[in-house]
Amino acid sequence: MLNISEDHQEQVIKFIKFFRSKRDLGLEQIQCDFDDTKNDQLVEDMYTQDEVHSAFDSMSNVVKHTARTELSSVINMTVLLLAQLFESADDQGAILEMDTSSIEDQRLLEEVEKMRLDKTVSKGKGVRLKDTLEQTKKELMQCESDRDLAQGKLKLTSKKLKKAEKELTKLRAKLEAGAGAGAGDPSSVRVGGEEAKGGEEEETKEGEGSSAVSNSTSSFEAPPTWGGGGGGEGKEEEADYTALSNKQLISRVKQLEEDMEKRLMESKPFQQLKKMMTQKNRQLAAVRERLEHYEPDFVEEENM
Repeated sequence: MLNISEDHQEQVIKFIKFFRSKRDLGLEQIQCDFDDTKNDQLVEDMYTQDEVHSAFDSMSNVVKHTARTELSSVINMTVLLLAQLFESADDQGAILEMDTSSIEDQRLLEEVEKMRLDKTVSKGKGVRLKDTLEQTKKELMQCESDRDLAQGKLKLTSKKLKKAEKELTKLRAKLEAGAGAGAGDPSSVRVGGEEAKGGEEEETKEGEGSSAVSNSTSSFEAPPTWGGGGGGEGKEEEADYTALSNKQLISRVKQLEEDMEKRLMESKPFQQLKKMMTQKNRQLAAVRERLEHYEPDFVEEENM
């Protein structure tokens, strides 16, 4: 019947509810006026014709006064509502016109009277509830997708960290083996050191963590060459120097390992990733709570 939007239909329903409540109050007031007249003037068993006419005239005057007051109030309130509409139209640069002849159409008036406000309102609420459910489902799927992506990034970061730790462990084992061999044979220490260095260079191609270790190990000075006489004494000094260098290198590797892990944990991307994971988990919990309130069956299917 009303070719207007859903929002405007709700406004019309609000209007009808308000004025129908006013109508009911007016009818109650008229009933009270009748009751007062009966209690004040109709208390005897027999009345003359003049007394009956007087009682009816009194009732008529009271009803007219009440009806006039209620109708005037309805008219004035309607005028105020129309003024609001016209002011809004003026602000938008629009011109509204009223056709009073159409509002006297009895067929249309009967249709308005038969309007079921509860059905219309529930329909509007149902549409809004459906839209809310669809939006909540979309938000839930998006949150789950973001969470899975964040978890994937976190797993990748953890794998890189474990790989770097494994490389450092291998390098430290090589250095410790070289240091142990250097105590008995300087040449084996030198070979072990070269193998460790070669292993470092190879490991740098695989991970970012081991590159820092390789750079640090390569920064150590090579043991000096002892030439000239005193061959036994020179070899002994060379062995002592190599053993000391390997111990320093092992200590440096341990320090680099700790520093690398600390930098990774305190790095901005890692912290952002942890923060994003926490935020997405909170959003997912909130969306699931909303969805469970409106559509628990959907949540049960998702958990299966």
